[in-house]
Amino acid sequence: MHNRILVRKIGVTDATLTAAVKNQWAPHESVVVTECNHLESTPSHYKDRIESIAQGFELLVRSLPDGKKKKNQLSPELREKLCQHSGKLKKDYIDQINASGKEEDIAAHQKTLKTFTSHLILLLQKNAGLNKKQAIKFLNKAESYAGIQVPRPVLMTVSQMNLNGETYTVVQQETALPPLSKDLKQDYFKIRNNAEDMPDWFRSLDIREQAMLRYVLEKGISKEIVRELNRATENLEALKLAHLSIETIKNEPINPKNEDKKSNGHSTPLENLKKNADAVFKNAKEKRDDAEKAFEIALSNVVNSIPSKLRTLLGLPNFSKHQFQMYDSKGILVVQSERFRSAMIASRDVLGESEKVRDLHVQHNLEHMVNIGLSSMWDGFVARFEPPVQAPPLSLKEVARPGAQKAIEYPILVQTLITPIVGKQPDGSIYADKERTVGLFKSMAPCRIIAANGQHYYDVKHKYFSTNHPVNLGRFLSPTTYNGKNGKEGQGLIAFAKAFLGNKDYFPDNSENKQEEKRNLQNVVGAYESLLKKKVGLIERVIGLFALIRGKPASDRNRELALASYETMIIEMMHGVSQSSCVSGKDREAIKEIDVDAKFTFLKKYGKVPQDDDGPEERAKFVEIFAELYVTRHQQMYAGLNAPGSNGIKTPKLYLPKDICEAILAKAQVLGMDQTNNKKAKTQNTFWKDETLANNNEIKTLIIKPKKRKKLQKDFSNFTPGNADVSTVSDEANVLSGIDTKKMHDLLGTDFSSFSNTKKTDQVRSVENNSNVVNTNLEVNTAREMLVEKYDLPNLAQDSLETGLRDAVQKGDVEDVKQFLEHVKNINAQDQVSGSHKTALHWAVILKKNDIEGILRAKGARDDIPDAKGKTAANYKKKLESKEKLASEKRSEEEVQQSSSPTPGSRSP
Repeated sequence: MHNRILVRKIGVTDATLTAAVKNQWAPHESVVVTECNHLESTPSHYKDRIESIAQGFELLVRSLPDGKKKKNQLSPELREKLCQHSGKLKKDYIDQINASGKEEDIAAHQKTLKTFTSHLILLLQKNAGLNKKQAIKFLNKAESYAGIQVPRPVLMTVSQMNLNGETYTVVQQETALPPLSKDLKQDYFKIRNNAEDMPDWFRSLDIREQAMLRYVLEKGISKEIVRELNRATENLEALKLAHLSIETIKNEPINPKNEDKKSNGHSTPLENLKKNADAVFKNAKEKRDDAEKAFEIALSNVVNSIPSKLRTLLGLPNFSKHQFQMYDSKGILVVQSERFRSAMIASRDVLGESEKVRDLHVQHNLEHMVNIGLSSMWDGFVARFEPPVQAPPLSLKEVARPGAQKAIEYPILVQTLITPIVGKQPDGSIYADKERTVGLFKSMAPCRIIAANGQHYYDVKHKYFSTNHPVNLGRFLSPTTYNGKNGKEGQGLIAFAKAFLGNKDYFPDNSENKQEEKRNLQNVVGAYESLLKKKVGLIERVIGLFALIRGKPASDRNRELALASYETMIIEMMHGVSQSSCVSGKDREAIKEIDVDAKFTFLKKYGKVPQDDDGPEERAKFVEIFAELYVTRHQQMYAGLNAPGSNGIKTPKLYLPKDICEAILAKAQVLGMDQTNNKKAKTQNTFWKDETLANNNEIKTLIIKPKKRKKLQKDFSNFTPGNADVSTVSDEANVLSGIDTKKMHDLLGTDFSSFSNTKKTDQVRSVENNSNVVNTNLEVNTAREMLVEKYDLPNLAQDSLETGLRDAVQKGDVEDVKQFLEHVKNINAQDQVSGSHKTALHWAVILKKNDIEGILRAKGARDDIPDAKGKTAANYKKKLESKEKLASEKRSEEEVQQSSSPTPGSRSP
């Protein structure tokens, strides 16, 4: 059970809440009930964001491995000073937000957040041997690693909705689910135990990310827990061999005569051994199980959840269960819905890895989702079947049943909301990874599932339906067609649902409740089939696409969104497992969750499901429900659990039809949600706020851009953090470079590259003279550093520059090769890639970069160094020349033959 629950009460009082609603949070150990209105505290979001990024900075600094160069080595003293400095910076910038005095001044808060983040990036560049691109990348990762250790609370939003004069209490709830399966936890144990047989997916991580994961695991899981599990495992393995020997002795008959002679009325040693063998082995196994359980508990406290930004980490990100309930004025539950959501089961961050590693991500995530879903939804599904047969004494939950007859087909929907247009990344690749794995799961044999009571079993065939619906502008570029791949999956779902509807065991004619349930399912299936057959006209697509390109919502009703919602409803109404995701599981997915909840509400209230061709009056009723749910900001708050402070939905206008956008904006203005002073967003402040906050989840969006440096310099020229005296702030912050906080703000509004080409101001000269702890040379864009950034090299060490040289050769960039040669000391260095070990000259010869080959040879490159296959550059050169000679001779022969052949129309002599 989750021990924390965050309850947001919007416009409801204890007097209006039913006992049923209150009881949902009563059993929790820690409950935070917040009375709130629709207008959230914007400053609190920015303070949360600063706090989270600061935690990531500290984790990165404390976990980064030392660089090979002395100036890149992070000593314990330097690590501590950097962490202390970031803590003081955090306080300064949070004080600035508190002192702003403007609740909704998002523009000002945004600048403060950007300046704070840019300051941290600069510190990493100057002290950790990272270029700008790397500093952004690894701070982004580090913040996520810090976040996985924080338990996500159950998020519950309780509000009221008025429909046709009747007031309903609405409950929206998100419950985080464990991201790691039991089998995967063994991989994490190997990592924490520093085992020799590390998992492939861990080996594929960058060395700095490996260090961050190890740091988190070592900090959260004590050595004693690891040692105890190792001891218990080794003891159990040793006893297994002894136990096998004892089992053999147990099966041998005892000679009564010998026993009587030796026992003298007492048990013999052999008899005692036989008697105690099972007990000893059982005890060892229990100790092993207890030690493993202790490790799993510790691990679950360290890896509570995985954010969608951390897709290199194996586990199911943003995995949770969404629940929706609606109570009438008498406290009777009239609508209840639950389903699963997560980030995309295929990982966008491992696209460059082997297919084995990519498939491992998808397979674990899909299998884990199905197992969790089955445990939650299974009982409701099997209720329609006759009492099952008595189960054999099996200890496993599932065992393979090849050739099982009459297996129950259980529906599982694996739905995505992305745009896998050819050539569009990462959507195209992750969609292919998803489809490949789902295809594998579709072909699996039936399983035997043991009921929770252990007394019954079922032979089950998982029936997978894998669909995708691009709900953004992709709906106009690549809409779902009836006979296309997704359309055929939809046809299969329709056929399955109709067979389900025909099952008289589940829908007996004499049950009124079951008949209402049947009518509702028929209603949704009919609407889905009708919409699936409907084509989207070319003119409609062009008009809709043109509107979105212009930044305005399209007038269409978003057929793709409706198809996705209908599929989810159908699976849920059949008690199957429904899992849906966009890439992150929190933006497009949030819109779909609201759409499904609104459709279930409409279905209950008006007896029909909203359809694409509804008239204005019916459409207005549905739009009102959708807008009511959107402005509760429940889904936006859920997004903030992924990256604290990022409480918004990205690009909602891309997904929402024009009439829904207008209804949300109108409702937001009435509720006082639009109070920002941003002039450019007077009529769309709610969506502007949503997108601004949502985009803050990525560090790269928070870095000051050069084109804004003059404006930022002006904004912060007179800024003193916390309204304190400048000299006091400087003394307290003790910026390692000698730059006080105010000066750093000024400098952050300046293009640092300009310092190498312009006359330095007295302020900058003073800053450089005071750099007694940290290297503060602001000439960061030297030729060498530009190369390091361009080729994404880890640092300025020789081995990194040697790698860059080989990369530049393979790229064929002559100027970059020349630049690298000015800094590389060993031009003949070999790469350390298994099966390669080639020098720069090897690559120049193999890739026929003749001009670069000449430059390398002129600089002293040797052609007698063997690679991993024992071949030198001279060997490759000789082989290529031989091939070219043969090709040349062949061309000459062909030319001779052509010249000797008679031309058409001519007479032979």
